Amino acid sequence: MFTRLLPWFAVCVLVLAAVTPAPAMQTRTGPAGRVGPSEDIDDDLYVAAGVVTVDGRVRGDLVAAGGTVSANGQVEGGVLAAGGTVDISGRVGASVRALGGTVFVRGTVGTDVVAAGGTIILESNARVTRDLAAAGGNVTLQGTVGRDAHLAGGRVEIAGSVAGNVLARADEVVVLPSAVIRGNLTYSSQKPAQIAPGARVIGRILQEPYLVRPMPSREIVRGFRIAFGVADFFWMLIIAMVLAAVAPGGLQQTADALHRRPWASLGWGTFLLITVPIAIVALVVMLIGIPLGVLLLVAHTLALFVSHASAGLAIGQTLAPRLKSRYAEVAIGVGVIAIATSLPYVGWFLRLIAVAVGLGALVLALWAQREQSPPPARPIPVGPAVA
Repeated sequence: MFTRLLPWFAVCVLVLAAVTPAPAMQTRTGPAGRVGPSEDIDDDLYVAAGVVTVDGRVRGDLVAAGGTVSANGQVEGGVLAAGGTVDISGRVGASVRALGGTVFVRGTVGTDVVAAGGTIILESNARVTRDLAAAGGNVTLQGTVGRDAHLAGGRVEIAGSVAGNVLARADEVVVLPSAVIRGNLTYSSQKPAQIAPGARVIGRILQEPYLVRPMPSREIVRGFRIAFGVADFFWMLIIAMVLAAVAPGGLQQTADALHRRPWASLGWGTFLLITVPIAIVALVVMLIGIPLGVLLLVAHTLALFVSHASAGLAIGQTLAPRLKSRYAEVAIGVGVIAIATSLPYVGWFLRLIAVAVGLGALVLALWAQREQSPPPARPIPVGPAVA
């Protein structure tokens, strides 16, 4: 079983270590992906790193993913960015598409901006030539929008200039004295918009009905949680039983690795749960890496199935050490995981831990199997034939 799985993980390692770029673009990966102020890239640029900083010039499109993404230079094409913090402070010739915990737009954008995140801020020196579409917990418009603005969030605050119409849907809509809206202000909120004296709305101010979806009752939520938990238990039990039947040795080795090194299993599993999805997204974004991205996704999915089953086996053997049936041990362990992960508030966290320790144990077992494999035999030299 492990011999057949090793090629999948070899492919994963090779993909994470090096990806050959296409002639029409440049790629950069690593802890920090930086384009210096003096750099001039005459291609599209694809960057995946912990910290992405673009201070130079990109003559094509910029596609970036990282914990922090900062585009401070000039991008003649468009920007597609995702990260914990996304900061567009430079000049962008085309559109900006951004997803992040916090998204700042401080520079000039040649066409549209579409942004989603926890906090979206279009600062006072920002200029969007065409339309702005933003959705987040808090959306603040302080800059200039050349056409229409479509805003949605818990709180929407308008302090800048919009040449066209504003359409807002939020729990709270605030228009500050510095705001200038040359078209209509149409908003949907549970309460009237707070429009400060001095704010200029050239068109009409229209309040549309704020439709609130009814919340399901506690009985419905509880019933859904129970039904989902039962279905999840039987689904994972079937997968675990199949693995116990077709690969009992490999499943047992993974459970043994979890018993021997639980903290190392948790660490390696957490690392893979974070890095592998990022690698898949980066490969798909780079287009040429789509086949490798699909291959990595399949390998990762298979590994998650094995990790869940191995964690169940390890738990079952710990709780019922006298049982002689691997199937019974798997059933007990999977049942415990199903009950724990169905708990309110902490269930999702317990599921992450179960998957992480199982995935890390699988990696440790594969590595141990590799170290125990005998080296290939050297060929015996054959001398010249003696007459």
